[in-house]
Amino acid sequence: MSSRQRFKQFREDFRQRKPAPTSLSQSQSKQATDVPGKSPAAPVDSQGRRSSLRRYLGWLRPFRWRILLLFVLSILSVGANLAQPLAFRYIIDDVILAEGLESQRKLDRIYAVAGLIALLLLFYQACTTYHFHVKTILHNRVSALIKRHAFARFVRLSLNDLQDLKIGGVVSRLENEIPGIASFVDTGILKPGIETLRVIVTLCILFYLSWKLTLVTLLCVLPIFFFSLVKVSRIRPIWRSLQQDQQETSAHVAELFGGIRIVRAFQRENFERLRYALRTHTICRKDVFANLHINLVETGWGLITRFSGLFVVSFGGILVITGNASLGDLISYQIYVLLLIDPVGSIITAMGQVQRSLSTMDRVFEIMDRDPDKPDAPDAVAAPDQVEEVRFSDVCFSYDGDAQAIKDLDLVVPGGAVVALVGRSGAGKSTLVDLVARFLDPTKGVISLNGIDLRRIKLRSYRRLVGIVEQDVFLFEGTIEENIAYGKPDACPQEIRRVARLAHLDTFIESLPQGYRTLVGERGVKLSGGQRQRISIARAFLADPQILILDEATNNLDTESEHWVQLGLAELQRERTTFVIAHRLSTIVDADLIVVMEEGRIAETGTHPQLMRAKGRYSRMVQGQRAPFAQAPELIDGQLALE
Repeated sequence: MSSRQRFKQFREDFRQRKPAPTSLSQSQSKQATDVPGKSPAAPVDSQGRRSSLRRYLGWLRPFRWRILLLFVLSILSVGANLAQPLAFRYIIDDVILAEGLESQRKLDRIYAVAGLIALLLLFYQACTTYHFHVKTILHNRVSALIKRHAFARFVRLSLNDLQDLKIGGVVSRLENEIPGIASFVDTGILKPGIETLRVIVTLCILFYLSWKLTLVTLLCVLPIFFFSLVKVSRIRPIWRSLQQDQQETSAHVAELFGGIRIVRAFQRENFERLRYALRTHTICRKDVFANLHINLVETGWGLITRFSGLFVVSFGGILVITGNASLGDLISYQIYVLLLIDPVGSIITAMGQVQRSLSTMDRVFEIMDRDPDKPDAPDAVAAPDQVEEVRFSDVCFSYDGDAQAIKDLDLVVPGGAVVALVGRSGAGKSTLVDLVARFLDPTKGVISLNGIDLRRIKLRSYRRLVGIVEQDVFLFEGTIEENIAYGKPDACPQEIRRVARLAHLDTFIESLPQGYRTLVGERGVKLSGGQRQRISIARAFLADPQILILDEATNNLDTESEHWVQLGLAELQRERTTFVIAHRLSTIVDADLIVVMEEGRIAETGTHPQLMRAKGRYSRMVQGQRAPFAQAPELIDGQLALE
């Protein structure tokens, strides 16, 4: 489907007020090249919107004196600006056209009034300049405050929520949408209030100068004003849809460049270029559609601005000729009409910006209102200092509420024991260690630590007990030293070098020109897979966990490196409860307990000698590893086919 067709469908739905899908994935599942089409905006009721506004106003409370200062500066600017036409009227009627007044006295009065006007202009400009400076500071501080709140909530969302948002979606909300919310203090509070004050004061002056001319002017202005309000009110759903599309596109770009090697390996550059172009074209069409409504409003006010001059000069000229108004009245009235149209137009423009800010507010607050990941129970207790026992009692877990990844699992792990988890891919090994780390919670049953349900232990205190080394190593952009010390930022250089030696890293690091201060690049791209793996091992060791999870921790190491790392592991696993997922037999033969998993259940448990004597599933896998590849279907690259 082309961007034109998808936009056409969006416009039809927009006109008919049809509800739209909530994400691109719902509207794009059938075609790989689908692009953002329908508005994903979920309806937000008035109660939810009022709640969001109350929260926003609560965030503004620390800045109330700065906001009050902006109002005062705006009022002073309005007063200085509106006083100038009255001064012009005085010069024309009471000085230039005054009869019986000497020329010198006229000149003296003109000099005096001109000097006063000059002072007013300087005062007006000073207030405007300082107002802009204060407003910029306020905008940045409010933006930083909301970003801190949003970021604090985002990092505590559940993994499922974060997977739905995607990296690009999180970045889009933090960097692109929240500044729009911060600007609401100007577009939604300051500007409408000040411009409304300008309109009221200007109307009072206009009625004072000529109530007849003012009534006729209002008859021309009011229809355009209400037409503009109707148009602006329809822009909000367009902005919501546009922002959702931009988020989805940002997420796709982040994902694409994260897997750029795969894109190039399968020669999909042209495909991705086309898909990005279609997404971008749809966004552009929606942006044009939204701005079309704004342009119609601005066109109406542009016509009023131009025709007002003709109208005031024509009708006002009649009043001057008939003696119902003076020439000074006419000229000052013309200026005040322009000063009236300008704030009314600003109010309409601000309404459009308010709609955009409110749509952004809806989207950001929708995420911030989601429950954080595993909030502590009211009666939660701190984690114990030592691990005496980890017990699984009738544990079940399902990702989708239907198929179970873990089924009726019962297991007791003594403190300090090394537990090796083996089994084919999909057997439930990774799910089991995710339950241990409390990335997931059981859908049934209990996992307890020293007899305490993990769900009754404060999450932060429990996570301090856990160290993880995963197969898919993630390094942050920075130095080797910073990545090793990520779990313990206050670690001294001696501690970092000690764990580097245990992970068999010290020789490699010391051979680098910058040593421990060598930059690893984004996601550690400047290092080999084995080097990244050893850094992650050193990082976990430095955290000194009570529970150690090793998910293929030595999978990317060569034989020599693995030997040295195994020595370090053997030392660091002492008095620590360790869960190991591994393919290599050398990693698991010395485990205190080997758990063979099959389809989410425990098929066998025991030590290596016990399981070999039992001649069950584990024994067959070991024999398959030792047999030639052609005769061992369970052998993959000289490793146990356990995952």
